[in-house]
Amino acid sequence: MALLLKGWRGPQWLKRNRRYLGVASFGYALLHTVFYLLDKASLTTVVDELPRLYIWTGWVAFIIFIPLALTSVDYFVRKMGTWWKWLQRWTYAAAVFTLVHWAALHDWNGAAPALVVTLPLPDRA
Repeated sequence: MALLLKGWRGPQWLKRNRRYLGVASFGYALLHTVFYLLDKASLTTVVDELPRLYIWTGWVAFIIFIPLALTSVDYFVRKMGTWWKWLQRWTYAAAVFTLVHWAALHDWNGAAPALVVTLPLPDRA
């Protein structure tokens, strides 16, 4: 991505602020999940919807997000050492599940907007 937009300072800004963006993404996912659960208002309904692609992919992404968010503070970066980086690489799996969640929810018409949101992700330079 950085090569495509050479001279644009966006990739560096994204790189410097990726932890904040990740925590903000988790906050959004948490609110999204809370509102989903409040809307369904029944554990039975939630469990009955699990086989749907757009539901289980969202749950998998959210479950991956939890340890990522919990270990994103400096304390865990120091304490976990190289394991922290290994764990944080699960961001890519969560991004794929989130992309499928979004696209499947919108009958695969929502793939383009979802790709725009996840496009900055591959920039690891």
